[in-house]
Amino acid sequence: MTTTLLWDGNRFDQASGPEAAFKTFRQQHQTQICLLQQLKLDWPDAEYSLRVFFEYLSVGLVDSEANLPLAYSAARDALNAHRQAISDLRIDPLRMIIFLRVLLQSAMPALVGVKITAPDGAVWRANHAVGLAEWAKEHGSQLTISHDEPLTYSEVYSAFMSQALTCAQGTVIKRYCKTFDIVPALKAIDDPD
Repeated sequence: MTTTLLWDGNRFDQASGPEAAFKTFRQQHQTQICLLQQLKLDWPDAEYSLRVFFEYLSVGLVDSEANLPLAYSAARDALNAHRQAISDLRIDPLRMIIFLRVLLQSAMPALVGVKITAPDGAVWRANHAVGLAEWAKEHGSQLTISHDEPLTYSEVYSAFMSQALTCAQGTVIKRYCKTFDIVPALKAIDDPD
């Protein structure tokens, strides 16, 4: 099943910025608050990654079928995967890797093949160094979405991870994965490429 994305400028205007997006997520997903608290106890830096993810994707990018921001759907999936990893008694660093992987893997299929265009002709793709929310603030909230040649998963992982990982997370994940290149380590868990 493919996710069809649309741009909702009103949602973007109402919950612009990571703090507003995070607050809206908590309000609209009360059943996820317990899972969010569990994640914060397990990995305090994970909330930072989630806030960066909301800013990276923006709440304006909506799954048209679910009528829900793509970032929120991915966050729910990642929180549920983290809960499952805890109940499966997986080792500590692996729980964080699972959370980050599912966060990206839930959104990735919808993201890799789209481009977002502003009225001034500027284009944002999921491998952009600047998150969509920040980019939309600069170019205006009247954006259009179209299909384009798919990006590789590596490009998208790298763009997001360069912003979302704290030094502490990176150090722990690198130690666990025994590599300095986190992207292949995260992808190796289950990559469709």
